[in-house]
Amino acid sequence: MSQQLSKQEDQAEELRKLLNEVESIKDPEMNKSIESEEVQLEQREVDILNLPPRKEVHGNKKQHTHIKISLPFRRFILIIFLLIIILIGVYYLFGGDIPQLMNNVMDSTIN
Repeated sequence: MSQQLSKQEDQAEELRKLLNEVESIKDPEMNKSIESEEVQLEQREVDILNLPPRKEVHGNKKQHTHIKISLPFRRFILIIFLLIIILIGVYYLFGGDIPQLMNNVMDSTIN
């Protein structure tokens, strides 16, 4: 029981010291600077023993999707792209005349 009283007295003594320090500082700007320093100290402190396991921290990383495109497939896509560009160019140049040109070509191959 005496140990509990001594602990309570020690706590009370610590609180009195803190209260005296706060009362001794009357300047509000000083109080703000002290409070900001205390916040910075609290933020810096890291309890190393209570950190999560490495597996949890690094195991939740999102994996990037990696698509491997082979060289023949790249060539095929390039050819299709070039054909689309050529067809757009032909349509732009000849416009509505394409069906008439097709009929002329078909007529000339039949004869």
